[in-house]
Amino acid sequence: MVVITSLFFFQPSILQADETASPSTGVSIPVLQSIHLSPGSFIFPDVSSTNLDKGFLEARDAATVTVSSNVAWQLTIQSEDPNMGKVKNNVKPLSDFLWKKSNDSHYTTISTDGKVVDSNSEYADQQKIKLDYKMLVGWTKDAPGTYGLNLRFRLSTLE
Repeated sequence: MVVITSLFFFQPSILQADETASPSTGVSIPVLQSIHLSPGSFIFPDVSSTNLDKGFLEARDAATVTVSSNVAWQLTIQSEDPNMGKVKNNVKPLSDFLWKKSNDSHYTTISTDGKVVDSNSEYADQQKIKLDYKMLVGWTKDAPGTYGLNLRFRLSTLE
């Protein structure tokens, strides 16, 4: 008789049909940003006497920066170097390198301080920013040689 009572005692809990479950689920999305530069490096073509007469070389659409961000963002550009190098006693100053967004009309001098290239209070999904570069040159200001600088693009949040 004890066995029959035990079965009867556990049976009602198995037969309950009004049981419900309320699991919760979620996801945590962090701040995510990415930039891609194409090409990864750029070299101006060789300087000609025509460039020296004009006082500059210009490269339209020299680089494309692709930005993705799930928050408000800002893209800056700066030089990692204090100048573009020295040949003999001639130091080529950073002020000889200029940049601009391809659809802008005015160039900006590069510096070791970050200059804003673009920003947006919204997100960006593969937003492409095309840049033009300009190098100032002159017959009496540049000794023959090779000059250069390392650019740094930085993507940061506006929050």
